[in-house]
Amino acid sequence: MIDGRNRRVGKKVNGALVQGFLYRNQLEPIAELDGSGNLVARFVYGSKAHVPDYMVKAGVTYRVVSDHLGSVRMIVNTIDGSVVQRMDYNEFGVVTNDTSPGFQPFGFAGGIYDQHTKLTRFGARDYDAQTGRWTAKDPIGIAGGSTSLYSYAFSNPINLVDLNGEECQYSLGIFGTLFGPMLGPVSGGISGGVSLGLSTDWTLEGTQLFVSFQANLLVGVGTFGGVGLQGGTSISEGPLTSGASNSPYYEGNAGTGPSLGFGGTTDTSGNPTGVSGYTQALPGVGFGGMAAGGANQTYTAASPTVGQIANAISSVFPGI
Repeated sequence: MIDGRNRRVGKKVNGALVQGFLYRNQLEPIAELDGSGNLVARFVYGSKAHVPDYMVKAGVTYRVVSDHLGSVRMIVNTIDGSVVQRMDYNEFGVVTNDTSPGFQPFGFAGGIYDQHTKLTRFGARDYDAQTGRWTAKDPIGIAGGSTSLYSYAFSNPINLVDLNGEECQYSLGIFGTLFGPMLGPVSGGISGGVSLGLSTDWTLEGTQLFVSFQANLLVGVGTFGGVGLQGGTSISEGPLTSGASNSPYYEGNAGTGPSLGFGGTTDTSGNPTGVSGYTQALPGVGFGGMAAGGANQTYTAASPTVGQIANAISSVFPGI
């Protein structure tokens, strides 16, 4: 059963309601109900925005252990430390081992998992791990960042997630950079700098700040050196996370005095920061002209999202 906000709010078997969910927002169920509306379990969020850290069921508190994607791996009884459920997945999210099916509703990447249909609900759509594709096309079309409207997380489910089934995370930054020196006609050089920016899925809960440090080793043609400020955009599936990444890189600059430059990574396979593509272009000051390609190394430090901060505050101060 799906409500008007595309949330899975219940399940019927042979016309009879057997399960229900209550939500605190678009993506986070805070309670599981039985078919009669009685409370089965409560969920407490903290470190991740899309999967709980704790579950309270039948008066017992359980620790929810999840991996970097949010996939539930173990449910641990906090009283005696016993593992009451263990879940394993293949690279596409197919459940390969479940020691207690149905004990709790979360599965691959923190989505709502149905043990009977084997589908996982992420916001607006159901994900079929057997095929590695959504069961419906992206409701926002190519604005989701991919030309394949049925592909999940840029076909990279090991590194990326799509929490709401329709939107990518857009990151906007201002990049202060040093170009070159590039010494031609066949030349080599370096570029790099620091980027400050904002990452958002166009909701307040999914908004965060980030700073990234970038270095590029280049080989190309031309002669150029200079400095400048550049604006950049990138697209990722889900919030940015802190970490190092590397990818192919390209850059070009031209001018005497005031000059124009562009640069970007071509990585579409994903990395620890979640960046899947990057382009930038704004005036700088330099001399000469060059076109080059090479390797990029980036380290990104990302803040929690507003939603993650709110969850942390509410877990410490439940009345807020």
